[in-house]
Amino acid sequence: MKKLFWALLIGVAVTVAALFLLPGFIDWNDHRDRIARELEGVTGRDVTIAGDVSLTILPTTAFSLAGVSMSSIEGGSGEAMLTLESLRVRLRPLALLQGKVEVESLELRGAELLLERTGDGRVNWQLEALQAPSDASPGGAGGGGAADDPLIRDVAFERIRILDSTLRFLDGRSGREERLERINAELSVGSLSGPFELEGSASYLERALSLTVRTGRLGEARLPLSLDVALPEAGGEARLRGHLDTESAQGPELAGTVTLKAGKLSRVLRALGGGGSRLALLEESLEVEGRLSASPTTARFSSDRATLGEQSADISMSADLTSGRPVLSGEITLPRLDLDAYLRQNETAGLRDSPADGASGEQAQEGGFALPAGADASLYLAVDTLIYRGQVVRELGMDLLLEEGSLTIEQMSTRTRTIMPLHMTCRPRCGAPK
Repeated sequence: MKKLFWALLIGVAVTVAALFLLPGFIDWNDHRDRIARELEGVTGRDVTIAGDVSLTILPTTAFSLAGVSMSSIEGGSGEAMLTLESLRVRLRPLALLQGKVEVESLELRGAELLLERTGDGRVNWQLEALQAPSDASPGGAGGGGAADDPLIRDVAFERIRILDSTLRFLDGRSGREERLERINAELSVGSLSGPFELEGSASYLERALSLTVRTGRLGEARLPLSLDVALPEAGGEARLRGHLDTESAQGPELAGTVTLKAGKLSRVLRALGGGGSRLALLEESLEVEGRLSASPTTARFSSDRATLGEQSADISMSADLTSGRPVLSGEITLPRLDLDAYLRQNETAGLRDSPADGASGEQAQEGGFALPAGADASLYLAVDTLIYRGQVVRELGMDLLLEEGSLTIEQMSTRTRTIMPLHMTCRPRCGAPK
């Protein structure tokens, strides 16, 4: 009996030793194609692994891949949806022995993710292979969705790090491209179904920004969502508090409150590529708070409070998102606008329209601010009381049209007089008014 016991003990020891030591003697690069095929089965996209593959059990249980790329959808730009310099995963070995997967850390380095909308409206981030049919559960009830998948339930994460990565958005309809570069962030994940919390930094238009994102658990009909974005160098910040309705028939719908703040509006405009400012009004601080609702096709905003310096306003806006180029419409109401005061501030600050000595008119115009060229807008500006050249004008109304970065005043009217059409244009940059 004693011999049998020692034989079993030695057998178990040899088996355990083999489990821990054999992975170090296997050249996992010989299995790259097989691993890529497995990933293709999960994602439904072509996957290529050009770099090294490794698996270790001791001293840590870790798996790594390098030189990974995943294709995008047909009819897109032809670029890869995802390229990755390296992926490293560290697991807790004791949890594996218990049939659980506990990820101690997951590190993505040098990732470039392309989110793309094609010219016919399709998007590449919808992976068909991961879309479970709605009647997959017995009786066609649909179950609880992805959040009830055993794999998602049983995989626990402690920390995910994203290092030196890039996020791109490409709209095939309008040709617009946006880039978020030098992303360095840490993501805390309770499980694959959430909740999620991300904190990090990135660069947009060569300007540093910080961001914090918090969400609830996937599968909630009203998914809590919190977003904070700041431009530290420009003194600007944006905050969203709301929820995402994931069961709407029209697609995900967002509803919540938005807060925008800027110490000096001109600094934020410059940081976002709007050029310099020659308007004293834009040197004021900005605070806007209001209610936002958005779906894949429309967005609406209504202000509860909006101030620029001492100037207050009521803002009501809507946007049509059905085409590749957003189309905005709305109304801005100012109870009082003292143009004389702002023109005096321009003169005091030396913000004149005339070119500086030795500067051409074109160079001087570059000192203005750029109008946005990524969207079209039709706005009605209402001013209850306007003070201009010592005169008081009541109930001023202006129809403004923004197209291709050019602003046109289509019509101006007062309580007693209508000027139509006016057709004053400001393209492509605007200087101080005279």
